[in-house]
Amino acid sequence: MQTSFRVRYFFSGVALANSMPHFAVSLTGRRNMTPFGRDSSPAVNLLWGGINFLGGIFLLRWTDRKAGVSANSHEWLMALLSGGLFWSLFMAVVEAAEFTHRTQTHRARSDWIPSARVSVRG
Repeated sequence: MQTSFRVRYFFSGVALANSMPHFAVSLTGRRNMTPFGRDSSPAVNLLWGGINFLGGIFLLRWTDRKAGVSANSHEWLMALLSGGLFWSLFMAVVEAAEFTHRTQTHRARSDWIPSARVSVRG
């Protein structure tokens, strides 16, 4: 199998693995980061999960046809699974670093602009 086919299977695995958390977030009604915004609604997460899933399936089947691989063949399985494993590990690191979570809550304007602090004497 050519390296270009392995790369396509790898990215197919990345797209399929990325679709699952977005589907889960949308089904639970929570908000999550997508390319459309840092705090995307469940509907946007469902849309992004669907785009990833359909894109991954399309890339998988398209590469199968180009490589001449039948659907029953397992030649592509390691590249596909390694893409999914890579994306899962990457997201575990990102989540552990709390990169996708909001670190600040909404604060009063006087908390973040030092010149706006006003002391009131009674």
